[in-house]
Amino acid sequence: AESYHAWQIGVFRDAGADHAALEVSSHALDQDRVAGVVFDTVLFTNLSRDHLDYHGDMHAYAEAKARLFHDYPAKHRIINLDSEGDVVDPEDWSPERTQYVTPMAAGESVRLSWRVNAILEGDYMVYMVVVPEPDGTDATSHPVASPGIHLTVDPFTRLNPGGVLPLVIAIPTLLMAAVGFVMWRQRRRINQVDTE
Repeated sequence: AESYHAWQIGVFRDAGADHAALEVSSHALDQDRVAGVVFDTVLFTNLSRDHLDYHGDMHAYAEAKARLFHDYPAKHRIINLDSEGDVVDPEDWSPERTQYVTPMAAGESVRLSWRVNAILEGDYMVYMVVVPEPDGTDATSHPVASPGIHLTVDPFTRLNPGGVLPLVIAIPTLLMAAVGFVMWRQRRRINQVDTE
């Protein structure tokens, strides 16, 4: 059965819309409320302790959220990770995820670098958001977003990085064989002594 959301997106399409953004909750995924929706891009935002009253535990909550990636085919799948590989909220503006730039005069430039750790192959869009420091405690500033930077991640297919696979297999195998041989020889000597 087609969900209300699929029907509503169809109404938007018929009215001339060619893009739609939809926030999908873990409740909606668990209750199949987005059945029939075909996603071009899915984005995992966060996993917090918000909905344990419904899901019971973090494992069930994570499983419900993971359905967005497993049950709905999408061309692009985006998960935000920190430097240790842990999933983080993309709206996390913490000091660990923020790079500060010293004030610059008009026409000056600065070079910064980031490391993108994509865990799924596919095409991604990366955006940079600049938030100017307000002039004072009563002032505000307007964030400026960059145009999207297209990033293509190819699947990692190399099975023997650095040519170490033969060593990783051979060394433990040879050690086990040597230990087994030594034990066999010891047992054989003990049996010879016992029979004499």
